[in-house]
Amino acid sequence: NGTNVRIREDPSTESEILGKLNPDNFVVVLDKFVTDGATWYEIDNPFDDGSAFVFGKYLDACYNEEYQDNPVHKLVMNLYLTFGVTPEKAVKLSGRPKKQERETIGSDKLERVNFTYNNLTLEYLDKSLTGVDISGGKKSFSGIKIGDDAEKVIETLGEPKSKEETLYNYQDGEMTFITFEFQNNKVSHMNYQVYYDIE
Repeated sequence: NGTNVRIREDPSTESEILGKLNPDNFVVVLDKFVTDGATWYEIDNPFDDGSAFVFGKYLDACYNEEYQDNPVHKLVMNLYLTFGVTPEKAVKLSGRPKKQERETIGSDKLERVNFTYNNLTLEYLDKSLTGVDISGGKKSFSGIKIGDDAEKVIETLGEPKSKEETLYNYQDGEMTFITFEFQNNKVSHMNYQVYYDIE
């Protein structure tokens, strides 16, 4: 809700500036503070390790405390924290990818970046995480790992939006989908994807 919005080390306009956000930057809100009558949000720093603070008026329109209790939404926020909301943060968290692909798509010339690691693929569109695909290893979706029972998925996230014998589909909003595939009632594949209508 602003251009070149400063993110700071502490909740104060006198605090060190750690970076700047633009309207297309997505951030994960960790906490909310009121200091001297002003609202500040602690966010996961999208560009570096640790957290940062944003003056409240820049995030009030998109922060909904009630929505934060939805288990599927919590999973999505956890994915941003685990894998990085930006490509820069992904490299900080997971190191350099084995393979990196970049392309420009659509009439708006958006940049899509794909990072490939062992059993893990991350996709970023316009510098925001839009895809996570896990086919093995120890990485998790909010504690759900490859090899876990189907019951653990339901215990963690509730009943899926749609359910087949070997597939559970969850949805967070209109464009965000989380899919779990099963073999012998065990999680064999996990996918998070945000779908955009790009011309």
